[in-house]
Amino acid sequence: MHDKTPLVTCKDISKTFGSRCDSVTVLDRVSCSFYRGEISLIQGAPGVGKTSFLHIVGLLDPHYTGSLKINGVEIEGLSYSDRRLLRRRHIAFMFQSDVLFNELTLLQNIYITTCDKRTHRTERLERAGACLEAAGLSKRPDEYPFMLSGGQRQKVALARALFTARPILLMDEPTVNLDNAASRELMRAVRSHVHETESTAIIVSHDPLMRGLVDKRLELRGGKLSA
Repeated sequence: MHDKTPLVTCKDISKTFGSRCDSVTVLDRVSCSFYRGEISLIQGAPGVGKTSFLHIVGLLDPHYTGSLKINGVEIEGLSYSDRRLLRRRHIAFMFQSDVLFNELTLLQNIYITTCDKRTHRTERLERAGACLEAAGLSKRPDEYPFMLSGGQRQKVALARALFTARPILLMDEPTVNLDNAASRELMRAVRSHVHETESTAIIVSHDPLMRGLVDKRLELRGGKLSA
């Protein structure tokens, strides 16, 4: 049973691109909630606003109307620095582009995502290794991203997101470079993380395989988000 207190609450979220004379509304008064221990999938045709919604929830795009709460905190009225701090504490991202540093090893790519001085370096390294193992790359910590396939780089990106241990995981097309077997493996790691940490994952994907690997399915069409 999921926690009844949502980690993300959206109420009447609207997003419009363009000018008054030539505008396109991609989100039209969207209201929804996302809970602990839950993996949610948002699907829809290209260009309907799925990534825009993810950027708003991820506090990357302040240009919208409506109410957004992250772990009970109302975003409206927060300063830029407060929004950034909230994002760093609560939100992890996995984008279509893995954004890895080719000059760093896989372990280093994960390790540098946090400089938490409260945790000993050895402990952080052990956690980074555990995240690599969860992503299926435990035997390759000293390799470099340029030595990997696109799918393997996606797994490193997932390991890096898991390492941050933030309660909200946002994923944009996480299986785009993976075959079916690798996609299932990646989602097993996500499910294990979400359930063990009582976090939530919100996934945007065109992959039809994903429909059978999540807890909640939503579709964005005509600016409206519906089950």
